Amino acid sequence: MGTTLCTAGGFKVCCNDDKQGKKVPDEVVTTFGELTVPMRFDAATGNGYGQPNTAEQDAVSDLSAGVDSQLGDPDSEDEVAHDPSMTKEALNMRKSVVPPKQMNALESRLFLQGLEERGLDVSVWSQEKLDRLFWESHKQQRCMLTQKCPSSGRIKRVLRLVKIRILSDIFGVEHVLFSRLQISIDGSTQHRKQLPLRRLAWKTPEAKFDFDDPKFCQEAAEYTEDWAQGCKRALKDRLGLSFAWQQQHLEEDKFAHTFRIEDNVESASYPGLLSCYAIHEIVFRVSDATHPGVQCLGLPSGQEFATTEGNFEVSYDGGRTNEEIGSQLNLWTWERFTADGMKYKSEATSRNPIKRVPIPSLSGKVLVGIRSRAHRRSADMRPPSPALRVALESRQTDWSRVSLMAGRISDAAYSLSEFYSDLAVFPELDLYLLDGDVVPAALRNMRSTAASSGRTIGDEYQRTVGAFFAIYWLMRLDVDGKEGFSFGVDDEYRPIRPDAGEDRLYPAEKRVKFYRESQWNEFQALMLDAELLVRAADGSLKANPTRVMTLLALTAVHDIMKVQTLLPTVQPEHAPYHDYAAGDMIGDHDEALSYVMDYYPELLPSFNGLSDEEKKSVQFTQCEICFNQGWLVQAEAPPGTILTRFRETLKRTDMQVRKRDVALYFVHWVTDLAGAEPTPLGGCEKFVIKFPLQVLNSFLRSFKVVTLIATQTETQVMEDYLTMRWREHMPSLGPVPKGDDALVKLRLLCMAQTNSEPLLKALALVSKEDLEVLCAELSRTGCLGQSFSAPLVPKSVRATPQGPAFLVYYGPAYLQSLGSDDPVFRLGVLAEVFRLARALWPASAEEAGKSVTVRIDAIKACSDNEMQQAERNLRVWAMVKKNNSEAMVEGLALKELEGLKDSNIDFRVLALKAPRRASKVVRA
Repeated sequence: MGTTLCTAGGFKVCCNDDKQGKKVPDEVVTTFGELTVPMRFDAATGNGYGQPNTAEQDAVSDLSAGVDSQLGDPDSEDEVAHDPSMTKEALNMRKSVVPPKQMNALESRLFLQGLEERGLDVSVWSQEKLDRLFWESHKQQRCMLTQKCPSSGRIKRVLRLVKIRILSDIFGVEHVLFSRLQISIDGSTQHRKQLPLRRLAWKTPEAKFDFDDPKFCQEAAEYTEDWAQGCKRALKDRLGLSFAWQQQHLEEDKFAHTFRIEDNVESASYPGLLSCYAIHEIVFRVSDATHPGVQCLGLPSGQEFATTEGNFEVSYDGGRTNEEIGSQLNLWTWERFTADGMKYKSEATSRNPIKRVPIPSLSGKVLVGIRSRAHRRSADMRPPSPALRVALESRQTDWSRVSLMAGRISDAAYSLSEFYSDLAVFPELDLYLLDGDVVPAALRNMRSTAASSGRTIGDEYQRTVGAFFAIYWLMRLDVDGKEGFSFGVDDEYRPIRPDAGEDRLYPAEKRVKFYRESQWNEFQALMLDAELLVRAADGSLKANPTRVMTLLALTAVHDIMKVQTLLPTVQPEHAPYHDYAAGDMIGDHDEALSYVMDYYPELLPSFNGLSDEEKKSVQFTQCEICFNQGWLVQAEAPPGTILTRFRETLKRTDMQVRKRDVALYFVHWVTDLAGAEPTPLGGCEKFVIKFPLQVLNSFLRSFKVVTLIATQTETQVMEDYLTMRWREHMPSLGPVPKGDDALVKLRLLCMAQTNSEPLLKALALVSKEDLEVLCAELSRTGCLGQSFSAPLVPKSVRATPQGPAFLVYYGPAYLQSLGSDDPVFRLGVLAEVFRLARALWPASAEEAGKSVTVRIDAIKACSDNEMQQAERNLRVWAMVKKNNSEAMVEGLALKELEGLKDSNIDFRVLALKAPRRASKVVRA
């Protein structure tokens, strides 16, 4: 016979007599998760469970930290301080993952036996589900399991939990944050919209409950941890948001707090088990979506981001994994929010302000597979890049599907959504999930010298998709390509029309102007020159599937080496390779890809599957052309770096340089730059919104300027381009400048783009020392025996040519991210970069024909405040010499500088002056 212990909230908690027919004391029955009634395990009779082992509890580490360490270390001391009643021991036991070493096989077996004796069919449960329920109920005390209820004849799982809505304004529209995809450590995925939540911990096993007390299921129940504290811990565990971060950036909507009971719910996680949920729902709003501190949540643009729970790594010991049950990767997204919490339904007058494509769930599963292979083969250090080998070796491209998409790309019936779905055929696209915080540790260890690229998770994936979409639009200009390129698409991926209205076209004036005045014929002529389009007998244009396949494959692989974990190392038999010595890691992502194409093509399935002739076309554009159009149009590099090798390539007699391959390079450059903003659903915004139309038209004309290299010197070609840009600028800047600072002005105009006006004005305010450095270094050519015209450069530079010249990689990006910061400070930082580079590579006449690359990836997106903040956090910005032709600016701790000294690695520390706008600097 059963005895009723509770009748509250619409459910009953019951227990049965034990096997000897004896009544069990209430205080023992109420222990959490104890399906067999006695508290202690009797080895002789097989009854009961043992008390939780406190020594084992103490050993549980804090494994459910969220993402970025900048949000605060999820240290248990922090939680104990906020809730003194929580001991470290209890806190550590309440993590959401199950360390395998904590699982007791005997306890687990008895737990299974107890479930089956009470009529629960667990035959369809995985061992992970069983272990997780045991951990949740018996160890963590996150739920309570009842005996059979008379009304249903079934046992029930009782939980109290907090569910959190985080709201933020994104482009003027309110959005809510949720996890749309959960990927378990075994590779299984769940597609479900899940708000951040936490199961509240029930109090210690020794507690006694009065189950007839109606407070048992009331909002303020005394039997579990405080819901407000549980809410804070949920944000910390699920999203990695420290308590201090929450206090600074989140505001609770106290009037939106609700509480409800959901009883007799069939559990989706545990089939056959009824559940009762007592739910607190809390609403927080991000106080300032533009604050740099909330970028960890994908704000202000509403981009997707990833977090991990538990130890999302695997170590192998004798072939047996030690993975933690419950570990998972979450993909978080922002979605429009209305009062009822449902997704906003599209209307004729609306469009999605978040213009990013969702990261494919298949990519998440691939990440799990890469992670697993990386650990199984952690000792496999085969060149040129163990991480690349692990990620792509044996992967295949579905060429039959590629052929179909290339053949249909110009068809009116072939939609953008179909095209995006078809992009999954390129395995290289999965590698962009390795960028950032979800890089498996085993892959990071394979490339111990790899540094962060400084990009937010998924940004490079979005840019690559944007390049693909630009190809799609340019291949169908006579269908809907002009509209898609200029205005983007709606929620159903349909091109927006030019008469859609201001709210759908924002900024409408720029988009409509681009649509009406862009030189579409120049784009189409370029596609014809590259033989991507061919003219039929009736005069119509048709896609050339073979060439389209080539361009798609090139786009798939082009930027994978921006994931620095994958960068290759030059092998002795291939050294020197483009000035890289044996053992050098190739830091330039274009050079790195060229090296893999030349010597390890089997590691690039989307390149290796092309025909031999098309492979030659790709290698010409990527490797042999030795030309970077972006360096020219942004005046990023000296003329020798940009044009010397290109000139030599065109003059080579051992290869046939075909016009179509040169045109293919320019098409690829255009589409790559068109997708440079990580907003592919918004059209090609880099061109449409970011560039003045006359600048884009100058870019298109620069293709013809480049062809002059056959008859002019490198320096003459670059000077012609720089002066053309100055003359064509609108509004007019007056005559082409003359004097020592003329080249500085000409190059700043191209480097800074839309920020050129404040930076040119600021040039008059920089210190004399900084101006002298800029005038000298920006006037060097990197070409032996060449100089810019006398009126444009300092006499000393022209009279005594010296080198090496410097390419400041991402120098334009640093100037273009000026925003409201101090332009004088930016120019001072640029001068300091040149100054330290010259200290590492002293000027000499013998080096006049050479160039050195200085990478400033780490600071290219930094505000003035962030640059200064590093020093207040006992870190410095240092230029570290990587090899004889490359240096990199890095943010380093003082201890790391000592390590560089001990390793005899040459470096210099940047000396930063305070920005003029001191009020913008946040004091420590």
